[in-house]
Amino acid sequence: MRRVNPNAIKNVTPYVIVAPVRIGMVVQALQASLGTLTWLTKSFGRAIKMSEKRKDDNYIFPAMFVSSSKDHLNMLELDNWNAYSFMFSDDAETVENYEKGFRNLYKRKLSIMFWMNLDKIDNTKEGNQHLEELKEEILAKIGTTVYTDSAGSGAVQDVEVMEIFEKPENVFSEFSFEETETQFLYPPYRGIRIDLDCFYIAEC
Repeated sequence: MRRVNPNAIKNVTPYVIVAPVRIGMVVQALQASLGTLTWLTKSFGRAIKMSEKRKDDNYIFPAMFVSSSKDHLNMLELDNWNAYSFMFSDDAETVENYEKGFRNLYKRKLSIMFWMNLDKIDNTKEGNQHLEELKEEILAKIGTTVYTDSAGSGAVQDVEVMEIFEKPENVFSEFSFEETETQFLYPPYRGIRIDLDCFYIAEC
């Protein structure tokens, strides 16, 4: 497993799930929908948690695989684009009203994380107000996204916005924030995290 060559990062094409199931149905639909935001340079899917040794400590970061290769990007160390997004879902997947032998309703938390350079998006706007405007656009996209499974049967039942965060230590709370506490996390650079509860029908 290797990192993407730094010289190739700018032209990376986000990987898109083929025939998604379960939480992948939500990820694929949101990735496509958010990708239509005019100011968002790259819309990535679901990252995984990886770690490596740095200064004798474990450095934990979200890794995003690109194309069909085993090359990956560290999603905390990118300043190649005006703005980008990626998603992360931790371990818990709960079953609502389980019935053996039937397709059941599942619930899983999904976080969408955005990094942006506000000056490159529009340097005529005041930072806090600009961030609120972009947040409104994001929430509108989430609210109008159509969710279907690979067979088109609409197995995603609901997607609910639960919490929104802006402080870097909250946006990237699962990862090694101390290692990423750089100029790329403070104005004009900003982050947004939106936590969703996703409900979908799947096999038990």
